[in-house]
Amino acid sequence: MYYETISFLPHIPKNLLDDLDTIESYENVFPAQGEYVKTYASYVAPNPLADFMQLWFDYPVLTRYQVIKKALHVHVDVGIKGVKYNYILDTGGDVKTRWWNDVDEKATTILHEVQSEPFVWHSLNISEPHNITEPSRPRVSVVVRKK
Repeated sequence: MYYETISFLPHIPKNLLDDLDTIESYENVFPAQGEYVKTYASYVAPNPLADFMQLWFDYPVLTRYQVIKKALHVHVDVGIKGVKYNYILDTGGDVKTRWWNDVDEKATTILHEVQSEPFVWHSLNISEPHNITEPSRPRVSVVVRKK
């Protein structure tokens, strides 16, 4: 499984969601360096959103806002195994998530490709090599994963 639309999580109430300027005022907990600082950020979600998301899981979860401003290279998420749950607030344009046969220069074959819809929960296999194509505007999502 690379990607799956899921229905056990509800739509997030609009009053719990923030705009991009507000999101970017929160603490960025992604340890980016160099050019990656302008590409990817993971912001701590405020307590009302985090508390709402925790209601739907029987194990502790982390809730973050994810902002992606440039294409991501083929990678496997570091320090996280399995799946995470994404709720896209802004797709960033005509952006595709792709899973590959390997990472970086060895990535020669696309194994799966999907274009996510906004305001629909999906699970995402982050243990397999994957990337996203170039967004035309910031791609913004709520991300939930096991603590």
